[in-house]
Amino acid sequence: METISARDAAEMNTLLETMTGDPVSKTSWSPENAVTLDDIRRELGDCTRCNLSQSRKNIVFGKGNPRAALVLVGEGPGGKKTSRENRSWVRQGQLLTRILQAINLSRDEVYITNVVKCRPPQNRDPHAEEVETCFPFLKKQLNAIRPGVICALGKICFSDLTGNH
Repeated sequence: METISARDAAEMNTLLETMTGDPVSKTSWSPENAVTLDDIRRELGDCTRCNLSQSRKNIVFGKGNPRAALVLVGEGPGGKKTSRENRSWVRQGQLLTRILQAINLSRDEVYITNVVKCRPPQNRDPHAEEVETCFPFLKKQLNAIRPGVICALGKICFSDLTGNH
């Protein structure tokens, strides 16, 4: 496992606290108390915490490099193909893949996830209570990955991440 300096860990804590509003400093991250994405996925389980579970086919947890320097966060799983394939940005992902290639990155080098983990009916915007239910899992994902950059893909997602509604 790669060693992370105390300075780097402190910078990551500050970044996560700024982006998520979570007082990371109270439970500072260190390699010893790190939670993995697999741990978080197991905790999520076959989630029925909100009404999105009633119409979903799959939970779309996230995909990519668990040590990614860049995490891309969308608001929620999109089309039926996304839900069926259990991954984010399938159809629209062709453009995303080209954008990543333009900056010399591949989808395997980044981590892609969403604020909510189930596709809202008719691809509507997630409701506040759905975001509130899923957001702790997103924060845990970000805490596990410890990215250098978190990129919100869209206005709603940006608002959710920053609390600027």
